[in-house]
Amino acid sequence: GQGPPKTGVPSAQADGTGHHTTTTGPEHDVGPRWSPRGRRLSFLSVRSEEGPMQLFLLHVECLGEAVAMPAIEGTVEEHAWSPDGSRILVLAAGLHADSAGADGSGALESEKDLPDWTPKIESWEDPMVWRRLWVVDAGTGEVRGLSREDLNVWEADWCGDDAVVAIASEDPGESSWYTSPLVLI
Repeated sequence: GQGPPKTGVPSAQADGTGHHTTTTGPEHDVGPRWSPRGRRLSFLSVRSEEGPMQLFLLHVECLGEAVAMPAIEGTVEEHAWSPDGSRILVLAAGLHADSAGADGSGALESEKDLPDWTPKIESWEDPMVWRRLWVVDAGTGEVRGLSREDLNVWEADWCGDDAVVAIASEDPGESSWYTSPLVLI
């Protein structure tokens, strides 16, 4: 086959029995997270070869296809349920964003066919190089931006139901990760 193998989200009982594939997306399904009450499973999925990673929900009580949450600008890298299960915190990166270490946000499909020696031009004004936080209402699917546009969020998690703690910088370059402060949003 061509390219990396497709991925899915498996599940099993706590003792390891009853193993089965929970998601059957056409491309890649990764990063499953159970809601606090265990009734919903959120995960990230690429549903087409050219699409970015986005957030999906699966209701455990009823069989059926996962529900796509509204598209979020960029590609979703991480997500976390609020402690009360009403919202999902989403960290999304622009398609040209730097990352710390080997993780990457991906590249635009049009760049895949370019030779390795082709220079890449980046600009901090380009919204596709920043990482931002979003909050998704798990009931209605409403999406709202949480971090400001000129704050690059490297990592984040809930701090209770009404606040988020994050490692963030005012510069989206990879070297800024090493000196980024811890902030409360």
